[in-house]
Amino acid sequence: MPFTASKRRILLTYIAVLIGGYALFIAPNLFFGIFKVGGGLTGLNLAWVGLFQLASVTALVWWAVRSLGGSFRSIGWDFSEWPRQFAIGGAIGLAWALFEMLVLIPSHGGAEEPNVARIIENIDSQVIGLVGYLVWGVIGGGITEEIFNRGFTINVLRAVFDDKRLGLWVAATLSIVLFMVGHLPQNGFDWITILIPTLIYTGLFVFTGKLAAPIAAHAVHNAVVLGIIYARYIA
Repeated sequence: MPFTASKRRILLTYIAVLIGGYALFIAPNLFFGIFKVGGGLTGLNLAWVGLFQLASVTALVWWAVRSLGGSFRSIGWDFSEWPRQFAIGGAIGLAWALFEMLVLIPSHGGAEEPNVARIIENIDSQVIGLVGYLVWGVIGGGITEEIFNRGFTINVLRAVFDDKRLGLWVAATLSIVLFMVGHLPQNGFDWITILIPTLIYTGLFVFTGKLAAPIAAHAVHNAVVLGIIYARYIA
């Protein structure tokens, strides 16, 4: 279902939702990080972060696409071929996670690599910490980030262009840039380990036109990374 609103309204709504969406992604991190409620960003609090992001960001996107005369199918929410889409996305996400954690991370410090060290600290040697992180990584990352960063960011901006092919390339590029900047890379290695999966998720969305494959790839990647970190460096 295409968007029926004017291009001006689509663009203004798009900008507002981008700002609001990122604010909602950041808000729970700041809340637990600053006020240290329940120990801060550890344990089940990590799960609450993921659930908050899913509920709030998805609601914002739902409101936006409905107000523009579209539906969730307009941003790729179509699971009619989910077995094939999940298999493709899951296999690619698994392959990247294994290469990242068994080849790249060990060559860059293993447990001392800053991102890995932060995850180890947040899990705090507790199974409940792993569970919380899995919920955050799969729901807040795998599902919510794909709805927002791929489905909404690409398909809504694309609708502003008369030349849909040009619109797709512009929107896909913006999606990649925003996703990378939003993950706050600190060094060259961070840029690489963020850029590669971002290209994978964006490519899956562009070539399939659906969210199923990138959601599967993102969710499987995050889950496998956390599982390997727990097994190799914590358990």
